[in-house]
Amino acid sequence: MGQSFNFEYLRREMRSEAISTPLDTHDAVFLGNAVDQVGRAKYSAEWDGGRLEGEPAEQASQRLREVNLAVARALGAGELACLVRLVEGQAGGPLGALKPQTLSIEEWIEALGSFQTEQRDVRPWVPVSQRRRIRQPHWLFVTRTSLVAFLKQISLPTVGEETRAITELAGLLRAAPYMTKQAARGALSRFDLSLNGFDKRVWPEARKEANLPARALAGRKPKRAEH
Repeated sequence: MGQSFNFEYLRREMRSEAISTPLDTHDAVFLGNAVDQVGRAKYSAEWDGGRLEGEPAEQASQRLREVNLAVARALGAGELACLVRLVEGQAGGPLGALKPQTLSIEEWIEALGSFQTEQRDVRPWVPVSQRRRIRQPHWLFVTRTSLVAFLKQISLPTVGEETRAITELAGLLRAAPYMTKQAARGALSRFDLSLNGFDKRVWPEARKEANLPARALAGRKPKRAEH
């Protein structure tokens, strides 16, 4: 389903091939920069577009997938309004609109691997007879207004969602104090929690609320907890 987002890696690869990513404009944000902002909104200062120091590789990959999926769904739903510019076009040139339904969710995720998509020439300021007939690679952007609205949307509910999850998990831990972290994560599957949010806030805070140590004691748990 496409590459996981790693903007710094992509920029290094493009520099090695003498390819420059486009700059933001007054009204539009390059999709790579937009994804970076979404990651920071979901993970605060801990987001760096890649793996955190000492972090298990799988946890880093999961975080990147979560951000990609959130952005892809927003693009597909039109919450993030997409704009495009020909890769070979004039730098800083006009942008054309790309309809949300143009790509499937899987295709949006695929596009996040390079922040490009191959589309027919959609430049409305160019006469139809002069537009390129063969599909051309386009850089992807989002409108600044849609990005600002989306960032507010994903930032504000997070606190409430985590608070509700903490309350529910605390109740579960009071009834089953030896519940494993994995079992707790599964019990909260209906909540929209990031791995980082669960590990750093929900799990330790719920344990404190249940009058348990913030970190579970090492050692084999009783069999009743292994479910």
